[in-house]
Amino acid sequence: MKIAILHLSDIHIKETKTHVLDRWEKICATANNLLPDVRAVFVVVTGDIAYGGAEAEYTLAERFFSNLLDCIRARVASDAIVYMVTVPGNHDGTFKQQNAARKAIIDSVINDGVIDNSVIDACVAPQVHYFSFSERFSSDYVTFRDRLWVEHEVKVDNHVIAFSAINASWLSQVPETPGKLVFPVKRYLNLAKGNASVRIALMHHPLNWYAQGTYHPLRELCRSQYQVVMSGHEHSASASTVSDLQFGDSLNLEAGALDPHEADGVSSFSVVKLDLDKQLFAKVDFSWDGQRYMPTDGDAVWDSFVPLPPRRNDGFALTDETKARLEDVGATFTHPSKERIVLSDIFVYPDLHELSGLELDGPKTISAEILAKQINKIGKALVRGDDQFGKTALLHTLYKAYFNAGYVPVLVTGRDLLSESDERLERMLHNAIESQYGPDTATRYGQLEKTSKVLLVDDLDRTSHRPETLAKALEYVDRHFQQAVVSVSERFDIAELSSARTAEVGARFSQYRLLGFGYKLRSSLIRRWLTLGDAYPHADLQARVHDAETIIDAVIGKGLVPTTAFNVLVLLQSLEVSAKGSLANSGMAEYYEFLIRRSLFQAKLRGEELDEVFSYLAHLAWLFHSNSVKSLDETDLERFNSEFSTNIHRTDLATRLELLTRCKVLAKTGSSYSFRYEYIRYFFAAKYIADNIEDRPELRDMVLHACQHLYLRDNANIVLFLTHHSASKWIIREVAGVLAKLVADVSPFDLQRDTAVLNKWVTQRAKIIVDASNVEANRSSERERADEASRLPEHEPEEEVASLEELDQVAQLNLLFKTSEILGQILKNRYGSLDKSFKRELVRELFEGPLRGINRFLILVNEAPEALMEEVSAKLIDRLPKLSKEDADRHAQRLIFYSLGMFAEGLLARQGELVGSPKLKETVEQVAREGHDTFNLVSIAAQLSYPGHVPMAAIEQLAKKVKANVFGHRLLQGIVARHMYMFSLPIDERQQLAQAVGIDLRIQLANEVRADAKKLPGHSRQPSNTRNLLGRLHKSFLLRNEKAIDAVLEKTKDAKNEGNGESS
Repeated sequence: MKIAILHLSDIHIKETKTHVLDRWEKICATANNLLPDVRAVFVVVTGDIAYGGAEAEYTLAERFFSNLLDCIRARVASDAIVYMVTVPGNHDGTFKQQNAARKAIIDSVINDGVIDNSVIDACVAPQVHYFSFSERFSSDYVTFRDRLWVEHEVKVDNHVIAFSAINASWLSQVPETPGKLVFPVKRYLNLAKGNASVRIALMHHPLNWYAQGTYHPLRELCRSQYQVVMSGHEHSASASTVSDLQFGDSLNLEAGALDPHEADGVSSFSVVKLDLDKQLFAKVDFSWDGQRYMPTDGDAVWDSFVPLPPRRNDGFALTDETKARLEDVGATFTHPSKERIVLSDIFVYPDLHELSGLELDGPKTISAEILAKQINKIGKALVRGDDQFGKTALLHTLYKAYFNAGYVPVLVTGRDLLSESDERLERMLHNAIESQYGPDTATRYGQLEKTSKVLLVDDLDRTSHRPETLAKALEYVDRHFQQAVVSVSERFDIAELSSARTAEVGARFSQYRLLGFGYKLRSSLIRRWLTLGDAYPHADLQARVHDAETIIDAVIGKGLVPTTAFNVLVLLQSLEVSAKGSLANSGMAEYYEFLIRRSLFQAKLRGEELDEVFSYLAHLAWLFHSNSVKSLDETDLERFNSEFSTNIHRTDLATRLELLTRCKVLAKTGSSYSFRYEYIRYFFAAKYIADNIEDRPELRDMVLHACQHLYLRDNANIVLFLTHHSASKWIIREVAGVLAKLVADVSPFDLQRDTAVLNKWVTQRAKIIVDASNVEANRSSERERADEASRLPEHEPEEEVASLEELDQVAQLNLLFKTSEILGQILKNRYGSLDKSFKRELVRELFEGPLRGINRFLILVNEAPEALMEEVSAKLIDRLPKLSKEDADRHAQRLIFYSLGMFAEGLLARQGELVGSPKLKETVEQVAREGHDTFNLVSIAAQLSYPGHVPMAAIEQLAKKVKANVFGHRLLQGIVARHMYMFSLPIDERQQLAQAVGIDLRIQLANEVRADAKKLPGHSRQPSNTRNLLGRLHKSFLLRNEKAIDAVLEKTKDAKNEGNGESS
C-alpha cells in the first residue's frame, strides 16, 4: 500500500498577498503521475504558514490550502484519504508584540523554571490564530491535542500512519536565537506509542536550535520512537539517514521554503512516496523555474526507492540495567585507548553452518547476521555452539538489533525456561519483561501482535540435559512465539538422538551451528580492536594489523586452539602486554602460556601454586603422549596422582580434577578425562621433554625419531612446541636436516636456467592490472580465500614410512613446506638468541628447500616439453574437436606456462612469508647476495610479505636482469602485484613500483584524482592465495591425471633411451 506526502514549509503568507498563493494548481500538478496509485495523500506543513501570525494571513492560507486539497482530491481515487497536518513555526505567532510578562516567563523556563499549564498558556498566547486555523483543517484523525503536541493516527487499509505535531515554537521570540529553545519532552513521552506502520515527527526547528537540556532528550525521543523526522525553518531541502548505535536509523527530511525571504531564494517543496507494505520511500524535490515547479534532480518518477528505517518498538524503552547488561563483554579486557570496552565496540558476527538445508556439498556457511536481518522469514532458530563460541554475545547483539528494528525482544536464560508448569513460565516471562522494560509493561507486551515479539533463550541446556525437559521448554517457545532464537550446547545432539519428542520439536526450528573465527573474521576483529579510540595513527595501523594477524594466525590457525572470538581477544590482550615488555621477545610458547595462565587464574588459582600445577600438567601430558592415548579413566589418574604425590608433591586428586575441569584445561566425559584442547596437551608434553631431556637419553631418541617423521601431525606439533620451550640448537639442526633431505633429487629452481623452454613458448611480456584502490577490501577477499583454502584436505600420511623417499610427491612437497614453516617459525621466534652464522645457515636452507619444490614441477617441462605439451594438447582437442592441432599446441603451451607461473608465484610468495620479518631482513639480504638471481627474488618476496618496506632498488635491479626472461619477469610481477594488492603505499612509491615491473595503474591513479571515476574492470588481477596451495595443486592437471603423468614419463624414458642408443 502506497501513500504520498506533500511536504511544504516556510510559506510566510502576508496580508498583502503572497505570490505563491496562486500556484496551488502548479503544486498539485507535480504529483499527477503519483496520485492515482496512492491510498492516501498527506499535506504536511512544517511551520511558518504565516509571516506575522495575523488572522488575515490565515484567512489567505485557508483559501490556498482549500484549493490545493480539492485539487488533490480530484486526482486520487474516490476512497483515498486526503488530510493535512501542520505545526507552527516562529512566524506563526504575533511574537513581535511580545509583552514583559511573557518574556519573564520565557526567561524563567530557559533557566530551568517550572513548566505547568499556566506557563504554557501564557507562552502560546501569540499563536491563537494558528490554533484556530489548524483545528479547522486537522481534526478528523486527532487522538490527542494540547497546545504543545497534537497526535494524529490515520488508518488506511491495514496500515496506521501516525504523526506527532510538536509545537517547537511556543517559546519563540524576535529575533530567534539558536540554542535557546526549550521543550518539556517528559510530558509527552508516553504519546508516541502504538503499533503504527510508520511514525513521523513534525517540528519547525531542526534539533540544533534547542538548548542542551532539551536537545538530548528530544533527540533521543525522535531517534527512539520515530522512523521519520520532518522539519523546516532553514530553507534548505535535504534528506539524510542518521545512524544511532543504540536506537538504529532514522530519516531526517528538511523542507525548502515555499516562499523564502532571501533575495536569491527559490520557491521549493518536496513530494515523498512511501510503500508501507515494503517499507520503502522515495523523495523528489521541486523548485520554481519561472513558469512551473520542476524536479531539482532529473525526472519526477519516484522510482529510486530506498529502505525506510525500521519501525519503532511501540513505546517500549529499555531500562538502564538492560542496556548495561547487553553491552557487557562478559570478561575483563583492557585497551590502551579506551577505558571501558563494551560489546558493540568489538562484536563481529560469527559464521554459522546451516543444518536445516539439504546441501549436497555439505552444510552451507552463512553469517549469523542473517538472524538479525531475516528473523521474520526464519521464524524460530536453534543455534548450537560450544562454550566460549560467543552464544551469549550473539544473543545480546541480536537483542539490540531486533529492538532497533522495531521488535520488542525479551531475553531469558535456559534456567528460567526449565519449569514444570506453564503458570511458572508465564510468571517468569512477566518478570523478564518488566525487568527489561520497566514496571507495568508486561500487560502491554501481552497485547502486542506476535509479529512484534522475539524471544531469545540463552543456553537452554546449561542446567539440565534431560531430553523431556528440553522438549517441554521448546514446545512452550514454539506455541507462544512466532519468532525466537534459542542457543544450546553441542550436547543437545545427544538429547535429540535419545528422545523422539526432542528431535520432533527441534525439527520445527531452523537449525544452525556456530563456527570458529576463520581468517576473515579474525582480521575483522583485530581491526576493530586496533581502531578503538584511535589508538594508532593510520600510518602505523596497517603494520600493527598485519603483525597481529601473523601472530594470532600462527597461534590459533593450526587447529590446536579453538578459533573463537574470545581467544582472539585474549591474544590481542597478550599483544598489548607484550608491547609493554612483559612478553618481550616472546615466542609462540609465551602466547600459549598466556592463554593457559588466564584460564587458571580465572578459576581462582593462587599465584604461588602455578609452578606446581604446571609441573603436574607436564607429567600428565607426558603420560598421555608416551602412551599415545587421548583420554584416561579415573583408575589411571589415581595411579598417576599417587606417583606424582610420592615423587614430587602431595596432591588431592578430586580437588585437582575439579580445578582443571573448571578452568577448561581438562574435559570429563563419563568417567574419563582428556585435555580439553590439543594445544594444552602439546604445550605441556613438550615442556616435560624440555625439562627432562638432559637426564633421560631416551627422550632425545624420541625427539630424533619425531624429527625424522614430521609428516605425522603429532610429531610436527611436539617438535614445534619443543623448540618454543628449548634453546637447544641440535633440535633445530635436525629439523633443517629433514628439510635438506626432501625432494633432494631435484636442484633448486634457477630463474635463468630452468625457464628456457617456457620462454620459448611465450615470448611476449604482458602488463597486468592490479586493483589497489581499496586495500582493506582486498585484504578481506584474501582472508576469505584463505578460509576456503583452509578447508581443503592436506593429504597427510596416516602411518610412518621407513624413509622419506616412500612418500608420494604430493606428501613430500607438503612436508617440505610444513618443515619450512616450522623452521621459519623457529627463526622468527628466536631471532634475538641465535648467532648470525646459524641464522644464515637456516635461511639458506629455507631458500633452497622450497625452490626445489618449485623446480619439481618445472622438471616435467624441461625434461620432456613436447611430451607434456602433446598430452595437454590432446585433452584440449578432446574437449574442443574443431580446434586445429596447431592452435591446440599453442593453447597448451600458454596453459602450461601460466599454470606453472601461477603455482610458482604462489609458492614463492608462501616462501617469502616463511622468512619474511623485519627482524630477519639483514640475514635474508645477506643470503640473497651470496646466491643467484632466484635468491634475490626470494629476498624480495620476503620483504614484500609485510608492510612498511619496499626494497625498491633490488626490485628495479632484478627487473632489468629478467627483462628478456618472460617467465621470470612474470614471477617478479606477481610478487610485486601481490604486495600492491594487499598493502597501502604512497602514490609516488606505488607508481614507481608499477613502472619498474610493468603493472598498469593508470585507472587507479585516475581514481585518486577523479571523484566520479569508476572501479577497475572485472579482469583486474587478484593474487592466488598461498595457504594450502598444495591442496589445490593436487587437483591441477599437473598432478591429478596419473595416466598423463605416466605417459609423459614413459615418453621421457623412451627419448632418453633413444638418445643413449645414438650416442653409443
